[in-house]
Amino acid sequence: MNKFIKVSLLTAAMTGMLLNPVAAFAQTDVSVTPGVESSIRNCTVLQKRIEERVIRYRKNRDDYQARYQRIVDRSQRLVDMLKEKGYDPTLVAKLETDLKTLRDKIADFSSDADAAFKKLEEANDYNCGTSEGQFKTLLAEAKELFKVVRADASAIKDYINNTIKPDIKALKDSRPTPTLSEPEAL
Repeated sequence: MNKFIKVSLLTAAMTGMLLNPVAAFAQTDVSVTPGVESSIRNCTVLQKRIEERVIRYRKNRDDYQARYQRIVDRSQRLVDMLKEKGYDPTLVAKLETDLKTLRDKIADFSSDADAAFKKLEEANDYNCGTSEGQFKTLLAEAKELFKVVRADASAIKDYINNTIKPDIKALKDSRPTPTLSEPEAL
């Protein structure tokens, strides 16, 4: 008898599940699978990180450009003052040439940085899951361009330290040539 009760309960339970299949599947959401959901979440997180990085890189670039511009402005004021005081014209001309080269290096830095930002923003514009590897390709290209930007910044720093500073020191160590002024009337 015990066996009969167990079998009948088991049969009733199985029959209930077979007659009401909707209840068995009602607990799962079939619209988004877990793999796709995590992929979408990862993609949005990645896009947000790229946007934050672009903002940070732009701020750093602007800080560098402002710093470089202050160096150029101060050096140009120094050149003008040294000309007025009559320092060696060849040394002053050399410093002016150095400043022109520095301006060119700063322009290269700016154009390379703009190209890197453009490439990074292009990569960020791709929709998740639709780029077929183009996202990774553009991201790798942007990474290489940022290496060039860092090399440009390093070259500017080296140029300032190894060329401009020694030229300024040489000018400061030299004496101004006396200018002939008209004798004052008595």
